[in-house]
Amino acid sequence: MRWRVVPHTQAIAVTSVMMFIGAVVAGPRGLAIGAPSGDSSGPGCRGGGEFKSVPQMLKELTPTEKENLRSQVSDIVRDLKGRTSRN
Repeated sequence: MRWRVVPHTQAIAVTSVMMFIGAVVAGPRGLAIGAPSGDSSGPGCRGGGEFKSVPQMLKELTPTEKENLRSQVSDIVRDLKGRTSRN
C-alpha cells in the first residue's frame, strides 16, 4: 500500500504559513482567515486528480493487502481496548 504524501505535506506547509501570517497580522481573527485561505490556495486543491477516496483505495487493494490491513486495524483496536480498561 503506497499513498502519495508529498502534496499533502505541501498543503500542510502552505496552510501553516498562511495561519501564521494571519495570526501575526490580525491575531485570532487572522487564524480564522489564514487557515481556510491557506487550505484553498495550497497544493491540495491543485492535486491534478491524484486524490482517491478511502473506499476507492480499499477496492484497489489486493487480497493480501486487505488481510494485512485488517490485521493491523484489529491490533490497534485491541490495544486501544486494553488501554481504556487499565484507566
